Amino acid sequence: MNMRGSASLNPCLHVLDSSAQETLTNPDEMLVHVPGLPMERVEAAQSISRTFAFRLPGFYAEKVLLGTSDDPLLDLVFPSIDELADGDELWDATPSPYRASDSTFWVQKYEYQGLIRLTTACSGLCRFCYLKKKNARRSVMKVQDVDQIFDNLEDRGASLREVILSGGDPLCSPTDVLEAIAARMNRLNSLLRHSRLHVTIHTREPVWNPVRLLRHQVLLKALGALKPKTYMINVLHPREVTEEFREACSALSEVAGPNARPVLLCQHPIFRGVNDSVEILDELYTKLLQCSPPVLPYYLVHPFYNGTLPKHRLSISESQRILQELARRPGCLTPRLVVPTPIGKCQIGPYESLIKNEDHYVITTKDGRTVALP
Repeated sequence: MNMRGSASLNPCLHVLDSSAQETLTNPDEMLVHVPGLPMERVEAAQSISRTFAFRLPGFYAEKVLLGTSDDPLLDLVFPSIDELADGDELWDATPSPYRASDSTFWVQKYEYQGLIRLTTACSGLCRFCYLKKKNARRSVMKVQDVDQIFDNLEDRGASLREVILSGGDPLCSPTDVLEAIAARMNRLNSLLRHSRLHVTIHTREPVWNPVRLLRHQVLLKALGALKPKTYMINVLHPREVTEEFREACSALSEVAGPNARPVLLCQHPIFRGVNDSVEILDELYTKLLQCSPPVLPYYLVHPFYNGTLPKHRLSISESQRILQELARRPGCLTPRLVVPTPIGKCQIGPYESLIKNEDHYVITTKDGRTVALP
């Protein structure tokens, strides 16, 4: 039975049936939630899952999916043969001229911003993930890895202004690692001459498994000690804004206390046939703004050239046309359009003239470096 119409039992915690708490790891299990799935699609998913694992929280299957085989969100969570057409993963492969830490968990594309990949684990596996091949290899930070990074940052991180915690999903990392980051971040900030480092957490956990997040008091306590300035939440369709999502966002806002509440932002890719409609995005952003606290639209992400299924890809000019339509709405409903490249994000305005050189667009990253993108 699909539970999307079920009522809240408690303002702070929903009690779900056992199926909604399980994690699906075998494509056959999806037949319970989508009984009309063609068997050839299930068999193809079985084959693909041997290369790229299938993992989907029961919560998402019950509360977000429609339960029909033509649901466009199904393509984002259920394996398909199209995944084999993906190219090499390039996002983390390009050497950067900036390197404040030698740790393999540290990624730095800009002089003033660094990223820590705490884990390759997520509650669910997006079929469009641009790090799906990397995340297939288990890699989880330990406390000694935290110490290595922050020892380096104390020596070489004077230019940094922001540290991003990412993964996988950082809210699926060991809590002792988050606690260690909180302690070392406080120590690093005490040594800096400029203002405190801005800590941002990138997560999809409030979408995937908000009930697990609400029940994980040790995790919430660690996040309260960390006191991030910003949460960047990946939510890409209005159906993903469940009541439990709202409760999880409220919990993330409150755990650090009234004087350290973070800003909640939304970033998401746009996919053909899924959310490349201004009406769908308008509904999504309206629902996000109705959360308490509101979740503000921030990044509209042009599809990654690797990870994105071929059927979902858009041209840069198509993505820009969507932004032009969004720009006619109130400013709080208008995100920034960014194009990901191996050397960093490039931001494009709604009426910016796109420069095309033969078969490449010439665009500029946010720190001023030029990149040619097919």
